[in-house]
Amino acid sequence: MTRGDLSVLLDSNALGSLLVLCATASFALGSTLTERLDPDLPPATVEAWSMLLGALLMNATSVALGEPQRVPLAPDPLAALGYLSVVASALGFLLYFSLLDRLGSVEVNLVSYVAPIVAAVVGWWLLGETLDATTAAGFLVVFAGFCLLKRRALHRELRRFVDDGARAD
Repeated sequence: MTRGDLSVLLDSNALGSLLVLCATASFALGSTLTERLDPDLPPATVEAWSMLLGALLMNATSVALGEPQRVPLAPDPLAALGYLSVVASALGFLLYFSLLDRLGSVEVNLVSYVAPIVAAVVGWWLLGETLDATTAAGFLVVFAGFCLLKRRALHRELRRFVDDGARAD
């Protein structure tokens, strides 16, 4: 995070930040293109192929970078690998692509803005991490952006709520 200090863009961690930015942009582009391509394959098949190709690309990249190619055969790393493979990846992306097919890329990707907020709150609640004013301001910016993007739908729901309340009286 830069927190307004742009000198961190020249620091040694800049590559990591750039890769995170590229990953986010790739995910958004991929979901938008997937929506527009409208393949004849069911979402589960599209997910399986994309995960297989993505895994092969990531493994080839890690081999090219000289990273170790083994998973420790201990219960904790195997449980983490199993969870990430089955729950977070397979089930998560199956749900994601099913919703993408029904709702569209803009609606589905709005959920990704909630993930950092949930992570920060869970970190505060379970790990005792601090939530400072900058974090709270960031949450408010995300919330305001969501409200601006969904202003028409929120207005319709508010109107319906007010109308239902008036009828109940």
